Amino acid sequence: MVAEFKEVEKGLFKEAKTDHNLVWGLFGNNDRNVNCQPEFKKNYGTDNFRIFEGEHFLNDAILKKEVFPIIKAILNIK
Repeated sequence: MVAEFKEVEKGLFKEAKTDHNLVWGLFGNNDRNVNCQPEFKKNYGTDNFRIFEGEHFLNDAILKKEVFPIIKAILNIK
């Protein structure tokens, strides 16, 4: 499985230059599982980069406060 993941990673950001406005990175400030903030910033910049108060997994409060407003803005819903 590790070898397969490494193969997938090779082309992970191949399209980053063309779709960077469509990709959002939301990162918990207390995430102890994964920290790919530097890779996200390098490949997608910081326009759609957000750090929220929380851990790795989203809960209802984070969805309501952080994720849903982004979705509404993307869809131009008021």
